[in-house]
Amino acid sequence: MWKEIHTNKKTVECCKAGYDCMAKLVVVVPRTDDSSSSTFCSIWSPSHHPPDLQAGGTADQATSFFHQTDTGFFWKTFRNHRQWFSDTVFIRISKKVRRSQGDQLVYVSVRELRIECSAHLRLGLTMTHPRPKLRIITYMCPSHPVELYELIMQYLEEETGCEASLLYESRGPGPLSDRVDPFTDNSVDMGFLTASAYVKLLDAQNNYAELLPVTAVFDHPKNTEGVRGYYSDVIIHVDGRKHVKEFLDLRGCRWAYSDENSLSASTVILKTLKELGENSSFFGNTLRSGSHLNSIHMVLSKQAEAAAVDANTLSCNKKYLPGGGKDIQVLYSIGPLPPYPIVVNNRLDRLLKENILQALLKMQQTRLWGSRLKKFGLLKFVPNNKDNYQEEREIQDAVKNVSLGTRYY
Repeated sequence: MWKEIHTNKKTVECCKAGYDCMAKLVVVVPRTDDSSSSTFCSIWSPSHHPPDLQAGGTADQATSFFHQTDTGFFWKTFRNHRQWFSDTVFIRISKKVRRSQGDQLVYVSVRELRIECSAHLRLGLTMTHPRPKLRIITYMCPSHPVELYELIMQYLEEETGCEASLLYESRGPGPLSDRVDPFTDNSVDMGFLTASAYVKLLDAQNNYAELLPVTAVFDHPKNTEGVRGYYSDVIIHVDGRKHVKEFLDLRGCRWAYSDENSLSASTVILKTLKELGENSSFFGNTLRSGSHLNSIHMVLSKQAEAAAVDANTLSCNKKYLPGGGKDIQVLYSIGPLPPYPIVVNNRLDRLLKENILQALLKMQQTRLWGSRLKKFGLLKFVPNNKDNYQEEREIQDAVKNVSLGTRYY
């Protein structure tokens, strides 16, 4: 009738040492479509026996409600409840069925039951003190949907116990050049930016921007092995496929690109042209669009005949394009390119940085969060390191002093 599970021993020790701790109880039960019943979980303080074994205990004292998803997945997070952090927790899952003669309790079989515990950041926090902040910035929008970074923010808030906030900076792929970067002036704790922007921070010997050793892996037809990195997709309008069969058939075309500093839209294209014995004069008109999304729309409207865009921008936004993007065809894909870096402020608490790292690495393993990530084509998070950005420098060095930069109207 009662299930007994064990909590995370490391977290128990942290809690006893005075850390602010958090427990997430995860319960998986058979799905029910019966609208006349509600499923709930009875929980008893781990420092006591279950209520039916302890004199004076009642089920009402031990009841916490859970929200059931379509798959029968339940979860609930408990913060700052020290009684949760012991060696044993007792759980009972029941279903309350409405009957004409009164409610009746029916016990439900449990398919999976676990408790995930973590300790984070501050010492001696109480409910009267505010939770620590986690200030996140993304430079990846609007090319990537801001909803993806909101999802990651919500997940990290739950996993770390911090109050997370998200700043959306769309004016550049990384810290803007006309002001002090937010890592140096300590206005952000964590940032999502492009590989090119991260290499600039490294070359500037930024003392406060530190690579978090984890990165996202995205789905792509060429990424059959699920490796880190992303792709540049060369796209054309489907009306051009009769006379454009390969990259060299684009000679003399109207070419759109987001900006001169974009690895996927400009730099890697210049390198490809050089490898083919060509240069930037290969194209007819070159049109600076300002963003990958704008480049896609220019090809759709036939303002441009072709463009190179971040493949994840195309895949995430295709369903929002007219006709579901059916008039866009991928001619050629280049990659994988160096992965998207995640940067943290090196002033951030060491324990919190480790918690963020471990949380991201396991995010796709959680049924609820993993399925949400896949809606954006994000398959998983994997380890990352500085060496993966040497290719970025090599590509830049190969096309130094060369640009697509002339704009024609």
